[in-house]
Amino acid sequence: MEEYVILINIQKITKGIFVMKKVYKIVIINSFILSLVLTLGCCGNKKAEQARAKACASTIKALCACVDLYNLDSFGKKVEPMRELNEKNFNLLVEKGYIKKDKLDAYKCPSTNKFEYESTYDLFEPPVSETIENFTGIKCKHHGTILDIQKLLK
Repeated sequence: MEEYVILINIQKITKGIFVMKKVYKIVIINSFILSLVLTLGCCGNKKAEQARAKACASTIKALCACVDLYNLDSFGKKVEPMRELNEKNFNLLVEKGYIKKDKLDAYKCPSTNKFEYESTYDLFEPPVSETIENFTGIKCKHHGTILDIQKLLK
């Protein structure tokens, strides 16, 4: 009789251990999957943000070109040159045809999906130290200037 009771207890214990092993395997597999997803998610997020920063840099360059064209066209006329970029002046660029109305979404920051651009100095008379290649006259409130974005991408 004692042998029978011990055998039942051993079966219960081994059955419990078997169930515990299954539970541990499931927990280990789930934690592995979770860590894999988190790792890939973080890496993917960094790459996505870098792509958004590159798109933002392209938008800054396009905005610089639009402002320069507007200022060239207004030179010698009785039209005040564009000295700063804000939403009012952006709407003026759209109204004058420098930016197409059906392409307005392209001029939003890809990270925030809002118009986040502003001028950093007088766009009509930039400081002598600034060169055209830097495009630092306009910056994104989220990403910064072109130079900031280039540093971010390195």
